[in-house]
Parts: sequence; structure tokens; C-alpha cells
Amino acid sequence: MKRVLHFLCGAKGRPLHAFFNTKEWEEVRLDLRPDVKPSIVCHWRELDRLEQGSYDGIWSGFGLNRIPQRDIPKLLKDWYRLLRPDGRVVICVSNVRKLGELAYKNGWDEKEGEGLSPNEWWYGDPGRLGLPLRSGFSSSSLAKAFAKAGFTEVEVKVLGPQLVLAASREKRDGPPRMSIREEDVNAMMLARDRLDQPPKVSVTYP
Repeated sequence: MKRVLHFLCGAKGRPLHAFFNTKEWEEVRLDLRPDVKPSIVCHWRELDRLEQGSYDGIWSGFGLNRIPQRDIPKLLKDWYRLLRPDGRVVICVSNVRKLGELAYKNGWDEKEGEGLSPNEWWYGDPGRLGLPLRSGFSSSSLAKAFAKAGFTEVEVKVLGPQLVLAASREKRDGPPRMSIREEDVNAMMLARDRLDQPPKVSVTYP
């Protein structure tokens, strides 16, 4: 059975990403708070305690946003070390570029077209996980951060104010391959439902 490390897992019951939510994956929950009863109690600065190459996958829903920006490079290198050669990372983070656009167009506290306001995303709780944001990313800065950490295949999907990244450390010749898929949630729903006005879209925990 494959093992997936659920980074900053929070309380038990928080879902894995659909990619890992199958019978072939065993969830190993990691958090720095003992009260949420993780499988492993560990601070993100102490991941070198964990055995190298011991996981087939890593999942984190908005966990990277909880890490100070200065600690991101080391954290991603630690993730790379923890993965087996064919390992994969899937994460969800906030999209600061989209949040800036929303704040400029609609106001810092407005919720036009989205489930949460920019103010709530920055200082509140996008994943409803109980912690404010300590770092943020654009689609390009997120992809480059993973490529710099050694990941060879990096794909970022843009979904309004959130970004979903999938990255692999599989060996390949040449530089890392990065792709960014811009997907306008409102535009997709407008075309699908043949509506005249974009609907309000609630951002959901993937």
C-alpha cells in the first residue's frame, strides 16, 4: 500500500485530495499540535527527523500558507527528500494575484463572485482551518518554488482565489517542465449553465 503524508492535517476527518482518497493510499497525518491527535507530532522545521524516501505522496490543503515565506524553500526540499523517486505532491494554496484583483475591483471586504472576501482570505481562514495566512503565491511563483526545490514535473491549476499544484520528482532530461492552466470558474459555469451573469462561487476545500 502507498503512503501519503497529510501535512498540517488538523483535526481528524479533514479529507485528502481526491487523488489520494482511494483504497491504495494509507494516510499518515502530521501536525505540530498534539491536541489534533496526528499520526506524527512534528514541527515543519524538524522534518529531517523523518526517514528519507518514506512516502509515495504528500498532500496539504492550504498548509503551505501557514508557513512563513522564508521557510518555504527548506520545507519544499524536505518534502523532496521524504518522497520516493516516483513520489508526487498535491497541494492547494491561496492565489494572491486573484485576491489582489478582487480587492481592487470589489473592495477589501466585498464578496462579489467569490465565497470569501480578500480580507477573509488574508486574515481569516480560506480552508476554514483556524489559522491566518503567513505566505501567498501567484501561479508562476508557486511553480518556480517547486522547480527550484528539485521537482521535475510541475503543474498549477488556477481556480479563482485558489491554486492547486501537482508536482513529481520523477527523473527526466533537461530542465523542469512547468505548466500553468488558467481556469476561470465563473466563465466555465457561465458557459455550462448558459447564464447571462456569472454566479457567485463558493471556494471549497478540495
